[in-house]
Amino acid sequence: MSDEPGAAWIDREASWRLVIAPAFVAYAGLLALLGELKVDAVVVIGAFLVIAFAPRVKVARKPLLPFFAFGVIYDSMRLYMPTMHRLIPVNVESLYRAELALFGIRTADGRLITPPELFITHTHVVVDVVAAVAYFLFTFLPWAMAIYLLFKNRPVLTRYGWAWLAATAIAIVIYILYPAAPPWYVEQHGFAPPPLDLPGNPARLAAVDELLGVPYFATIYSRNANVFGAMPSMHAGFPLLAFLYARLALGRWRYLFLVHGMITCFSAIYLRHHYILDVIAGVFVALAAFQLTERAFRRLQR
Repeated sequence: MSDEPGAAWIDREASWRLVIAPAFVAYAGLLALLGELKVDAVVVIGAFLVIAFAPRVKVARKPLLPFFAFGVIYDSMRLYMPTMHRLIPVNVESLYRAELALFGIRTADGRLITPPELFITHTHVVVDVVAAVAYFLFTFLPWAMAIYLLFKNRPVLTRYGWAWLAATAIAIVIYILYPAAPPWYVEQHGFAPPPLDLPGNPARLAAVDELLGVPYFATIYSRNANVFGAMPSMHAGFPLLAFLYARLALGRWRYLFLVHGMITCFSAIYLRHHYILDVIAGVFVALAAFQLTERAFRRLQR
């Protein structure tokens, strides 16, 4: 049994053998039946099963469970989001108009444009590369922090993982109730109702692919599970969440997560993936998830 606060059933071996691991396997089977089983899903589920049952690494399974659950929950959006978008149409113009009203920028010719539109013509290769690095680290920094905490501070890792999952749940509810097109969609298609099978787009990151001669970001965004999930921006939310927990365990290294979060917030707008409103919403989602998780764990400790 773990001495960390949490649901007791997660600690039981029977729960892993009869409930948790079979749920992951069942999801992989569903994807296979639908012809949607991708390599990344196989890797995530396979790694989870190794951690869940390999004797030498089983100690990592409970603190890392929320991160693996996040992977499955995020991936599953591509199965049901198109149906949800038929029920609740994607917002294209309303978010654009709100951004314009609150953060509109007056150009030399008198036009009012949104901040992402400003960066259609104001770009630089150095800024492109910095933004691309920030987006690349967005995927790997949280896992690096999780692995470090696994060995150095498992209680903080447990809270961090459940806060990450809470933020994901809050964000998905918003994605369902307020599906929103990103700035690059308005740039390329105007306010036309979007086709629900529209693939993701790397936007300004395509310039970095061209610079490197490798379609890295184009490949990543072609597998986007939720193309119309601009609001909230979890490119803003997840780095902030990482910083909030880095403060509790990483000493001076916590500033790395703060700097990364700030650069990523700017990059989300510069790359035309998000509006400022999306970034603000992502920050509030992270703060809400942090507060909810910390309060829940304090109650469990009492």
